[in-house]
Amino acid sequence: MKYRKVANNLEVINKILKFCSGQERSLNEISEHLNMNKNTLRSSYLYPMVREKQLKRTSKVPNKNTNRYYI
Repeated sequence: MKYRKVANNLEVINKILKFCSGQERSLNEISEHLNMNKNTLRSSYLYPMVREKQLKRTSKVPNKNTNRYYI
């Protein structure tokens, strides 16, 4: 079971990276594209990806509503 969860997490990360490459995307756009809850997406994926420098955001303020994410 744990392997499946890790595989699913990697799949979501890859989808985010692909969706945000070449264009800045808002939290709403990403959550709609992945059909995911915004809070889960932000806390489980976007924040860690920004911390690990896999993803960049347009503002230094993490929870700013106008933030857009890109590679």
